[in-house]
Amino acid sequence: MRKLLSLWFIVLLAGCSTKPSHVGEPIKTKEGDEFSIQNTEQGFTVAGHYSEYQFVRSSHDGFVGCTQLINNAAKDYAAKSGQSVSLPKWEDVTIVDHGRDIITAIMNVNCEYTYQY
Repeated sequence: MRKLLSLWFIVLLAGCSTKPSHVGEPIKTKEGDEFSIQNTEQGFTVAGHYSEYQFVRSSHDGFVGCTQLINNAAKDYAAKSGQSVSLPKWEDVTIVDHGRDIITAIMNVNCEYTYQY
């Protein structure tokens, strides 16, 4: 019974955290979040891995934070190539997965969006 309970606890913890989901070479921000960029025919895709401490769980806050991360990366990337892009709201961004570690209360969100020039 004890082994079964230990195994269940490990599976529960593993299911609460997500690993980064990237489309290219990961770039770390000074806050410790990550994003990656991949060119497409008419623009580019940005994938982000965003983390934040949440005493009280709020998926919405995590989704908004991940959207801000990839929008900032997209804005900078487009500006470097002399282009501009429309920035989506969090409702339009694809949330690849998300989870919250029950021990550390860190929420991790993986999100992605394809920007058009």
